[in-house]
Amino acid sequence: MIVESMTYNEMNNAAIREFDSLKPVMERFGNEYDRLRKKLKIKPENEYSKCYHYKSKSHNEWIFIFSKAQSAAKYKGLAQLSFTSLIVYNTELGKRVIKIGAGVDVATTTGCYLYNPHLFSRYAERMNLDISKPIETIKHFFINNSYTKGQIIPKEGREYAINVCKDGFILGEIAPERVMCINKTFITRNEAKTDQMDLESHLINSLQKEIEELLNESDFDKHKYQLHADVATALSKK
Repeated sequence: MIVESMTYNEMNNAAIREFDSLKPVMERFGNEYDRLRKKLKIKPENEYSKCYHYKSKSHNEWIFIFSKAQSAAKYKGLAQLSFTSLIVYNTELGKRVIKIGAGVDVATTTGCYLYNPHLFSRYAERMNLDISKPIETIKHFFINNSYTKGQIIPKEGREYAINVCKDGFILGEIAPERVMCINKTFITRNEAKTDQMDLESHLINSLQKEIEELLNESDFDKHKYQLHADVATALSKK
């Protein structure tokens, strides 16, 4: 079970290890989601996000958020399915979240991203959300902001992180040895500084260039291309 007293490295390793063991669970939820879309007659072009809660054998609280892939024009089946994987655990300051990374965010060596409780309270406040339960704020945040594009900014011997998301900017810091990205707070575009807005334009342009390069590769990686295309589509909905 992941607890507050763990080091970043211990948390990261535990999350990745358990994520790998839960693939049958995620497959089951994916099939349930597919059936539910058909049952409810959800329009193919609608994203339709659905959260599934799961308590693992090690007592970790997982949330899997399924939806139509951002870059897919229409949902036709599991091939157009996208999902976000989260672990939620309690700290003295509130609920903290570990997100299994998608690989286009700020580059770390492993792929896990930590979201502090302060980020979610700031998100609710700055987005004027009328949500009373922290867990619902967390789900709202990731339904809208699972896809990000970021950059590491070295400064005075430390590495800071800024990620662009649909609703604004996620600010944080890279843990020692780049074991995790610790996301600490959220700001809207109205609160962003000029250099942060300039960085957003730069990151989106670089993402488009990466997509073009992927399309022109002789050994085309469909999964990697779709991941980048999903991020680009999600960020275009700001």
